[in-house]
Amino acid sequence: FAPNVNAVEDMMVFTTRRGQGNLNENVFDDNFHYEDIFISRKSNGKWQPAKNIGSVVNTKYHDSNLAFSPDGKTLYIYSDEGNGDIYYTNLLSEDTWSPPIGLSENINSTGYNEKSISQSPDGNTVFFASNRPGGNGGFDIYFSTKNKKGEWGPSKNLGSVINTEMDEDGPFIQFDGKTLYFSSTGHDGMGGFDIYKSVYDSTSAEWSTPENLGYPLNSPDDDIYFVMTKDGKTGYYASVRDDGMGYNDIYRVTIADPGSDLKKAQASQNEKKVDVEESTNDTKVTGVDVPKAEEKKIVEEKVVEQKPIVPTAAPVNLMVRVLDAETGEPIDVTINLKSIPDNLAVPAVKVDKGIYSFAIVRKKPTDFLLSTEKVGYIFTNKRLSVPASTDKEQTLRETIRLSEPVLGTRRILKNIYFDFDKATFTIESYDELNKMVKFLEQNPDVNVEIAGHTDNIGDKAYNKTLSQMRSNRVVNYLTGKGIDKRRLTSRGYGEEKPLVSNDDEVMGREINRRVEFVVIE
Repeated sequence: FAPNVNAVEDMMVFTTRRGQGNLNENVFDDNFHYEDIFISRKSNGKWQPAKNIGSVVNTKYHDSNLAFSPDGKTLYIYSDEGNGDIYYTNLLSEDTWSPPIGLSENINSTGYNEKSISQSPDGNTVFFASNRPGGNGGFDIYFSTKNKKGEWGPSKNLGSVINTEMDEDGPFIQFDGKTLYFSSTGHDGMGGFDIYKSVYDSTSAEWSTPENLGYPLNSPDDDIYFVMTKDGKTGYYASVRDDGMGYNDIYRVTIADPGSDLKKAQASQNEKKVDVEESTNDTKVTGVDVPKAEEKKIVEEKVVEQKPIVPTAAPVNLMVRVLDAETGEPIDVTINLKSIPDNLAVPAVKVDKGIYSFAIVRKKPTDFLLSTEKVGYIFTNKRLSVPASTDKEQTLRETIRLSEPVLGTRRILKNIYFDFDKATFTIESYDELNKMVKFLEQNPDVNVEIAGHTDNIGDKAYNKTLSQMRSNRVVNYLTGKGIDKRRLTSRGYGEEKPLVSNDDEVMGREINRRVEFVVIE
């Protein structure tokens, strides 16, 4: 895990707990080998067998790499010293490194943990993660700048736009000096650590709201330690995937054209990763070329090539009116529209109070998810089918009515899906789940029952058990995101409360298979 490549992408270091080549033949308390830093160099476009970086840098205990300096001549590493501190070592020749030296007390704190550093392209600023007191909670991202003497100055917290009450880790400042990638368990995500992007505005001296890079780059497990090459066309990161060779594997991602409007590609069965295969000799790291995908964001390794959509056709104009369900008055909300196949957002234009428009250009009919939310109201996620663009403008109109969460209010979580006959979420469920988290955060006095329901196919007792497991799964996700368990009640009703007849699949059983929440206090 924790892959780092230099700017020209001909040298990679990473951390591994493999036995082959480890400086300590014994295992740690968890029965896995100690962490060691390995290095691989690229020759003729291929990564060569990885080797232990050596005893000058590695010890017989835990050692991990963190980042290269912009010129690739300095490697920042992590040491258990001081409860976890950041050190650096300089590349003296092709295979020779200097003894590691700890960074100053302005970065390394006494008794707390510092890790995951990244240095700005001009070399004058570092970003790092620390769990020192005074932060927002857990690990936060801090920064330090050099003074006139070339020494690192006092560290400062990046603030609540970036940092949450949970953990932020793995910062990487891109070579443009303003785009920060990092991983977080606190921002809206799919589960575990997700990778986010924020851009610094030097005029306002503010960071933009972090943007989740989305599926398929992110997954329900940990996705972390994202880094990019200088040209912005290739990235590497660590992820936990079902098809992986171990727990954390290294993956390579490709950006076809960083400057163009690009689409996120769907996953294919031809997925490959940067393999970390053990052999009888050294472990080989094989570079995998990933098909280019059209995307402004990062494209994960499962990709199929697509061509840019040229907006020559007239747009489909979606006009959305949002009303208070009780009074019928228009209300201003936070509104988002994302295409379901590729997760790309369509910008909203506010026309008037409670009225928004979206201009959509698509070559073929596409399903979108329209999300609206406002503090003091129950959020909505509505699926819309938008026709293909033609040479003539088309207009669709949609009215959304938001209700306040009064006692007894019942809402179906329409976009939560489970794998067949299981209590595990499908990937499409996380938007709805995260909206539920945000709703409960914004309305701390609201307590809800999460109710699971099934159709009447199968054994009645089994259906009730399955519905209880599914409602429990939703509750567990919410509590995992910080919602107080005392505010949540889980109950499985099985087939006891159908909304419609179970005689038909599309207009019956499909509707009855659902998860609801009910305001109980």
